[in-house]
Amino acid sequence: MSRTTRREVLGAGAFTAMFGIAAAAIAKPDVQVSAAVPLQPDGELIALCSRFDDLERKMEATYYLGPYSEAKELAAEAQQASLHAEQDELLEQITPIRATTLAGFQARARTLVFWNKEIERKGENGDWSNRMVWALVRDLNGGQA
Repeated sequence: MSRTTRREVLGAGAFTAMFGIAAAAIAKPDVQVSAAVPLQPDGELIALCSRFDDLERKMEATYYLGPYSEAKELAAEAQQASLHAEQDELLEQITPIRATTLAGFQARARTLVFWNKEIERKGENGDWSNRMVWALVRDLNGGQA
């Protein structure tokens, strides 16, 4: 039985998200900033992306279990499901936040590349959409995708 991986499910959304980031970068703000804004613009977004990345590191650690055993595999799958649920909750918080600073855009781009490591491999040689997303991510990450 074939299972769809989380990377396959969310992969298409990553491209859409990056184009949304680019559009937001040039769009005018819709609302006035209130006095309750945190001291660092995009501080919440940056913190959420950092937490997402920490969970991704934990997820990656579950892939290297040493010699195979069914018990290890089942334990890893349970841990992966838990981590994925936490990441999903974070993603629900991350995606509606509009980045307003370069640091916010960079945090989102780093998270995308860290989560989807294939973006660089597919980017330069992919279709137009992949190439544009890769170029945008590369530029936001200081020349590194």
